[in-house]
Amino acid sequence: MISKLLTIGTWLLGLGLIALAISTLIDPESAAQGYGVALEPTMYVTEQDEFLKRSMLDAQQGRTPSAIPYVVATGMRDLTLGAMTLLILIRHRNVLPGFLACMAILPICDIAIVGFHGDGRLVGLMPHIVGTVGVIGLAILARLERRTANEASPTLNGPINSAANAEPEENPPPTRLPGSIIAPEAGGEITLSLNRILSSSTRADLGFEPSEIPPEVMVTLPVDTVRNQLPTGRVVLPVTTIAEGCEERYRPAFAKAKGGLLVEIPIQEIVDHLPNGNNQLE
Repeated sequence: MISKLLTIGTWLLGLGLIALAISTLIDPESAAQGYGVALEPTMYVTEQDEFLKRSMLDAQQGRTPSAIPYVVATGMRDLTLGAMTLLILIRHRNVLPGFLACMAILPICDIAIVGFHGDGRLVGLMPHIVGTVGVIGLAILARLERRTANEASPTLNGPINSAANAEPEENPPPTRLPGSIIAPEAGGEITLSLNRILSSSTRADLGFEPSEIPPEVMVTLPVDTVRNQLPTGRVVLPVTTIAEGCEERYRPAFAKAKGGLLVEIPIQEIVDHLPNGNNQLE
């Protein structure tokens, strides 16, 4: 639910900023009024101001020519921020908490600007107040999503079991020839070490370091998912199947794994844990 709300809210934020940018190009005066600081004619009360009036004012509109470009420049700022928001949401979601926290500065500053330079009415401040609450709310959701993922990640729920620091076994079991494995009967389950079956994958594939998974974290798979592949000497499973076999609290850790990722399971790991004595050789 948190992820869904965050996704919808961030899409609305990005598209809303882009829409505001477009409005400054189409009708900058209305955009400025919607912002809370309307463009108003500059008043001159002395004859000495006539030169300034001729040199600085638009003859038809009676407004400072530099005002509208400032409005458009503000729109281009919104366009850039809107595009960045959508890009970060789609490609770099893990940095959303920090990005949205920084984004909250923008509507807060807008409140101050409208308060000092606008008419001071609540109607002018309200869009920026709502924007501030919305962005802060999204930042909180992003932080909660990150915390939930971190708490569920196997890399944070136990001591580090780095393959680089692991001591070699004194008497490693003899390697069995995969081609001589007897396929087990259908049905039943097989429980494997998550650390070992992901040993061929990388952080770039999974979104976390597999060598740091505590050894006690296990994955339970139906025997039927591997039995037909055993005689070939090679077992490959989708990462989604492996995630489903983990305890529910560990599954969010796979949220950053590459889509369609296939993981090759060490055949010896399967043979050593086949149920009912099925780890026999022909």
